[in-house]
Amino acid sequence: ISWVVNSANVAMLASLPPSAALAHRQGCRAPTLVCAVLVFACTALRMVPLPLASHAEFVVAIVAMVCNGASAAWMNFAGPVLSATWFPPAERGLATAVMSVMPYFGQSMGFVLGPAVVPNTGHAAQSQAIHSLYLAGFIVAALVMAAIAAHFP
Repeated sequence: ISWVVNSANVAMLASLPPSAALAHRQGCRAPTLVCAVLVFACTALRMVPLPLASHAEFVVAIVAMVCNGASAAWMNFAGPVLSATWFPPAERGLATAVMSVMPYFGQSMGFVLGPAVVPNTGHAAQSQAIHSLYLAGFIVAALVMAAIAAHFP
């Protein structure tokens, strides 16, 4: 059962070759859109109301982790490809650096925002705060997905 904890990491490793192949065959738009859809699916799955400690909650959590991990392959390694495609040579170094740091910045913000938003009080207040945090993530993922679908060349 210990591999379940690492299902996002396993999904990331498994999605590396397909992400690279998709980028090679169809350009940057396809893997970026797939990545956005997977992140949106992950955040949508977190919003599904399920009874605590149920089998369904466990399955939904694992599927959300797999969606998150599968999207990470392109998010973590697209920076140099996108900067070489979009930016002039003088700006590519900075563009690559910014795009390479952003996934890790997002992960670290999760450790900051989570405790800042979720109070250390009763269970009902914590559940509501977690739901609000998940809702905010869902809205951001939906907006980013829509922007990518509408404006990504």
